[in-house]
Formats: sequence, C-alpha cells, structure tokens
Amino acid sequence: MRVLHIAIDTAMGGIESFLLNIYTRIDRNKINFDFIEYGDIKREFDYQYSDLGAEIYKISDRKKHPFLSAKQLKNVIKNGGYSVVHIHKNSLSDISAIKICQNLNVPAVIIHSHNSSRDNKIIVMLHKWNRFFIDMKNIHRFACSVKAAEWMYGSDKSAIIINNGIDTRRFEFNAKIRTAVRAQLNIQNNFVIGSTGRLTHQKNPFFAIELIHKLRRIDKKYKLLWVGDGILKDAIKEQIKKYHEEDGVIITGAVANPESYYQAMDVFIMPSFYEGFPIAAIEAQDAGLPCILSENITSEAQLTKDVYWRNLDTMDNWIEIVCKIGEKELYRKSNRMILMKQGFDINATVEFLEKFYLNYS
Repeated sequence: MRVLHIAIDTAMGGIESFLLNIYTRIDRNKINFDFIEYGDIKREFDYQYSDLGAEIYKISDRKKHPFLSAKQLKNVIKNGGYSVVHIHKNSLSDISAIKICQNLNVPAVIIHSHNSSRDNKIIVMLHKWNRFFIDMKNIHRFACSVKAAEWMYGSDKSAIIINNGIDTRRFEFNAKIRTAVRAQLNIQNNFVIGSTGRLTHQKNPFFAIELIHKLRRIDKKYKLLWVGDGILKDAIKEQIKKYHEEDGVIITGAVANPESYYQAMDVFIMPSFYEGFPIAAIEAQDAGLPCILSENITSEAQLTKDVYWRNLDTMDNWIEIVCKIGEKELYRKSNRMILMKQGFDINATVEFLEKFYLNYS
C-alpha cells in the first residue's frame, strides 16, 4: 500500500526528520510513502525520500494559487487511490487538504499535530475559527504531546499521542566522537553550552546569545554551540557582533550529523517560546547531557533526572544553573535504555504506525 503525507516544508525540520526516520525503518515491502510539496522551492533533501521509493508531488503554492493547488491535490489523491492520507499540521489555519480528503471519502484521514502554538496572530485566529467549523467525526487525531493535542483539538481528549521516537543508538554518548569534534572545533578547553534547531522566533536564539554574553562576563571558558540555520541567522550574527562575542559563539548551519555535535556539548539548552514536542531535547538526553528547558515546553519532554526547568522571564536563573553544572565534574553516559523503556525509541513508533496503516490496506 502507499500512504500519502501532506506536506513537506522547505527545510529539513522536525516533521521532515520524523517522517524520514519512520520511512527508513518501516517495512517497505508492505508500505511506501508519497509526499506533497507546495510551491516550486527546491528541497535539497528530497532525494532521501525518493531514494527509498517515494513519489514526491510538487503542486502549486496554496497561498498564491489556492484553487489551482486544491485541484492538483484532488487529482493526486484520486489518481493515487490512497486509502490513508496523513496530514501533518502545526495549526488548522488552512484546512483545505482535510476538506478535500473528506469530500473524496478517503477511508483513513489523519491529522497529526506537531506544535502547541503559533506566533502569527492571524494564523491563531484562523486556527481557532476553523477548529469549530471542521467535522472531526471520521478524522483520526494524532499529536506529538498532550499540549499539541490541546492546541489542535481543544478539549477533545480522544487524540492518540504518537511519541517522537529517535534512533537511540545514533544519539547515545560516544567519548571518541566527543574528543574528535571538540578538537575539530577547537573547544577542548571550553565548557560548551549547546542547542540545536532552526534560527527562528519560536526557538528564541536571541535569548541564547544574551545568555552566553553574560556567562562570558563571569568566565571566558563558556562557549555557545548552536547547530542549525534559519531566517534569523543574519540578525543573530549582528547581535553577536554587537556583543563582541565572535569568539564565544559557533553557529554550524544545517548539518547532516547533529548526533556528533551533541557529543561535543557539556549542557543542552532549549529556551523556546513553545514546542509541540522537542525531539532535540530527547536526542540530548539520549547523549547523556544535562538539559535546561524553558517552562513553556511540555513536561513530557523530561525522560531523565538531569532536566532543569526555567522561566524565560529571569535570565539569572539560567546563569545560575549553567554555572552550577559547570562546576561539577564531567560525567556522561548513554541514557538509551531509559528512553527505550519509556517508548521513545523510533522502532516503537514505527511498529505502531505500521499496524495502523495496514488496517486500511
């Protein structure tokens, strides 16, 4: 059978990584994935899906050409004869794909909530409006966390929580890789505060720059390692320049091996304004890192004892806990077995989805 996934974004983010992790491990003798991409923007990572057997359908930008886009999507679903369409959403601001699937009587339509809020006020307004005007009777409701379910479906408690499982072997602590990456980055003598994610408002990277600036007033041993790229990259570079912290911050850009950079870190921070479910925080815990997370993030992200929650209103509390961790003797170990016991190994997620999809084969 073939499952259609809507939609792939323009960069390899959380949803895209999640789908690739699932697709590489699912039984492709039984199930294959196809994908919808809106707009004509080139995705450098498309080959990773197509090499596994996926068909990628590029259709018109739904914002610029809503009617043409809807017609094209309808034709893809009709011609593909899909019995399962899995729709990945951060909000219900646009429900056109859901309506098309319902009108075509697709046997299994899944809405999968991957976030717990949005920045744009118009998107939030449309999301709340559409939530009251969409028929959810024959919709399968998935979410990556309780917060993500509440955001997408309101008080509806029937959503199935799908753990954002990771490849626990890939991210577990590796001392040899740690030594090699720290040498490569010339940070052998630094205490490295790390984060991974897009440089966007949601991830709050300006907070991280402010944090490292204040920490380096205390001790120049502190250094920030941010793994990722995004629309705020130039603005972040300006802030680094303003604070004269060029020697205190490393921004890697997008990388194919984030697991290697977790090894080089000494503490992981995530000062996000909101998260559906923070996969990066799970990867960091697998790598044996102490984690400092914003209180805006769902408490479901705490899988190990070395997770500290801090409010974004008070920078001093973040400084205090970083310094406290920095004073301790370094001790790193893999937390792979802990994550596996709690259902956060990718294979458990694959097993659930495989069974679900095959019910409609």
